[in-house]
Amino acid sequence: MKTLKPILPDDIQKEVTRYVLKRALPFAIVEIFMIVFILLYGNESFKMVDVTVRMLIYVALIVLPVFIFKIHKLITDRTWKGEVIDIKVEAGYSSTGKHLFKANYLILTIKREDGKIIERTINSFYVAERRPTFVKSGLSAGKAEYAEDDYAIGNKVYHYYGLPHLLVVHSNDSRECVICGANNPSQNDRCFYCGHSIIKKTF
Repeated sequence: MKTLKPILPDDIQKEVTRYVLKRALPFAIVEIFMIVFILLYGNESFKMVDVTVRMLIYVALIVLPVFIFKIHKLITDRTWKGEVIDIKVEAGYSSTGKHLFKANYLILTIKREDGKIIERTINSFYVAERRPTFVKSGLSAGKAEYAEDDYAIGNKVYHYYGLPHLLVVHSNDSRECVICGANNPSQNDRCFYCGHSIIKKTF
């Protein structure tokens, strides 16, 4: 499959760079420390175990940081586009730490351009146990909220490498901020919540 390299606004590209460095730099530091430790002190530290077990310990020490810093996600993440082919709502609960909320989770079934079908859960829309009012849209506890009718089968969906939220283009041309997930009206050039650029030119 051809690798997609869309041009992103400068502030969004900086977030991608920050995402990569946030994982890659600590990983590199820890990995260098592990290798130096193994070379200088490995045999002395694990002299009580046989050679096979010692080799397995060395491999574990080198491989473990890959998963701790989620380097495998950096390697496997790809930019892709697709289309919503099904929408489900599942009931559940969410907590802000102080309050328990009934939460309906929107699950989008997306068919990617390469034919792969995946499911993505969209941030929930809440009904508070302590305040039973249906919240159609807005922001609560730092998470974007949506009503189920904000989405429709046929919506175009875009995922950009290194960014936390999907860009869903709705029928009224409103779209999500790929940084915080808030749904922005079509006239917004910047997210009303976090201030980052809204991606208008898709691929």
